[in-house]
Amino acid sequence: MPDAPEDVVARWCSLCGGEIYAGESYYEPEGRAVCRDCLPAFARSYFIGDLRVAMPPRFAP
Repeated sequence: MPDAPEDVVARWCSLCGGEIYAGESYYEPEGRAVCRDCLPAFARSYFIGDLRVAMPPRFAP
């Protein structure tokens, strides 16, 4: 008897290596499979070069 579709591993997350099952949603930025749990970590690493620290405006003396 074949596995039920939801038991079939369709992809693996490129960050954690976890299974992404058939019918389960995931993200595919730049061709990489990213599971829903890993999206925040992926976003932080993807945007790390754009991270800034807010500073109060400088006033001319």
